[in-house]
Amino acid sequence: MSTNSLICSINSVLSKLLNQRIRKINRVANMLTLCFGDSVICVNMKGNPVIKSKYSLHIQCNWEITHGDRTLLSDEDFYVPMHKIHPRLVEDDDIGDSKFDELSLKFNADIENNPITVISFQANVIGGFHLALNNGVIIKVYPYDPSDGESWRFLMPGTDEEHFVIFDE
Repeated sequence: MSTNSLICSINSVLSKLLNQRIRKINRVANMLTLCFGDSVICVNMKGNPVIKSKYSLHIQCNWEITHGDRTLLSDEDFYVPMHKIHPRLVEDDDIGDSKFDELSLKFNADIENNPITVISFQANVIGGFHLALNNGVIIKVYPYDPSDGESWRFLMPGTDEEHFVIFDE
């Protein structure tokens, strides 16, 4: 895919997030999930109805959430223990034990009480992007992680739309 084609594709996908409210951040193991937009009812793999957000980003590369010069959250927070009492690194599936889990609770409380929306975005030539929120927060995604697989994915739960995926080079 050419550089211009890549940027155009990312812009097309991210444009759906403009003026959409961010609803929640979470993690599944070492993958960041961001939920945007109104709630939709979907059917899970067991055939049961579940409530999801209209749009979702799944990010499994380097990322950070900043406000001005300050980093609020980053992918490194997945691996830092919540309490310094335990001198071990957090395992991917120890939900509730990492610095991310602690910080995301505060972040989610802030966005629950204040309608925070996407006001702009900027894609880059390596398949990453910045999403700017109306409270000065910027979500930055850097897909140069040398792992095998995908860097990030854009989903529209409850639709038949194909997922948009950026794979690691």
